Amino acid sequence: MMKREAGTPRRGGARFGPPADGRRSLSGSSAIAAAEVRDCYPDGMKIRVYLATTVGLVLIQRIQRETAPLSMVCRNGTLHEVQPMSGHYNAFVRAPSGVIEREFGPFEPGGFRLDVAAEVGDGDSWQLGVFIAHALKSQEQLAEAGEEFAAAVVATGEVDHDLNAIRVGHVPAKIAAARAALADLAARVPTTFVLPAANAHQVPAEALPANVRLLAVASARDALATVAAPGSSPVEARPTPTAAPPPVPQRRRRLVGSAVAAAVIVLAIGGAWALLRVDGPVPGTPPPAAVPAPVAVAPPVQRAPDPGA
Repeated sequence: MMKREAGTPRRGGARFGPPADGRRSLSGSSAIAAAEVRDCYPDGMKIRVYLATTVGLVLIQRIQRETAPLSMVCRNGTLHEVQPMSGHYNAFVRAPSGVIEREFGPFEPGGFRLDVAAEVGDGDSWQLGVFIAHALKSQEQLAEAGEEFAAAVVATGEVDHDLNAIRVGHVPAKIAAARAALADLAARVPTTFVLPAANAHQVPAEALPANVRLLAVASARDALATVAAPGSSPVEARPTPTAAPPPVPQRRRRLVGSAVAAAVIVLAIGGAWALLRVDGPVPGTPPPAAVPAPVAVAPPVQRAPDPGA
């Protein structure tokens, strides 16, 4: 049995899953994807999950089902350091507003306790990483604090009710803050940086350490389906998003077409006018008729009055 490291949250409370082997038997598409990730790893090999923030990587230390009515996020297993994101986390995991109980349930009545190694903040870019962590936990594949791990996933991104991965801000700053830690992780285990596809253009090839795999996903399920297994190459070609422009409405097409036609007519008229304004005769045209010069008429001579009259 592995010893608990100093600072590692203690285990306890309600069991996460009822099966004897610790693996939940689920039927949802997210659960199926999580099971596929599990099957890529030998028994006992787990994946560590980090959240990318503007101040560095934050380790997800533990996820545990509790009898408390509300879910919350705490720091380093403490009793009093409840994180500002706890309200949003409760809405994210709880049915019907959230997605975790819907995708990976059913669960016994209660809530979740999520322990993190440092403050995450009050934004929602933690959602994609937390979704991945819950998926791994559902198959007992999440490497919690103090446990050995075969791979590491770093994530940033929001997740909506339909599990779409939503664009987030400050991605370049998050990568810059995590670069040294990413290089250290990738030197030990296959490491993947996951973010929404809409943010992929913000990550140039040189932004991440060369042996860190970049994974841009359209949905949270895609992230589960493509997490690299141990032994696979951790480096993947950087995606180059080529999003098609939105379709132009029919009325707008007519307006654009009319504008183009009008522009062509104006250019044609302008060209013809410029042609007529060229100095000298136009080749192939007869010279203009000569106009006679005007004849000057002398003014009448005024006679001086006769002094004898």
